Amino acid sequence: MVNVTRQTLYNWKAENEAFAAAWDDAVATAADKMEEVVYQLGIAGDLGAAAYWLKHRRPERYDRATWMKLAILQASLKGAQANGHNRVVFFGGRTECRCR
Repeated sequence: MVNVTRQTLYNWKAENEAFAAAWDDAVATAADKMEEVVYQLGIAGDLGAAAYWLKHRRPERYDRATWMKLAILQASLKGAQANGHNRVVFFGGRTECRCR
């Protein structure tokens, strides 16, 4: 770790094109890695991670309303599992538990 202030780093970024390019590359690489982690969490069934990934990858398709529907679905699934059901069926604005 380098012992410089955050402001010094920002100054270097503003004054040095090569440093700024390296900075931007490092930020992009970190974002790519984080996106992969969130994607894998979504694939593993973490609906919150899936919703986050979709919202930020495809904001034109997955707006706030979609985010809210996914949150409702996630809460419904947890409630269904607590009552011994293994899935829920989502019908527009309502959910229904199916299968034991």
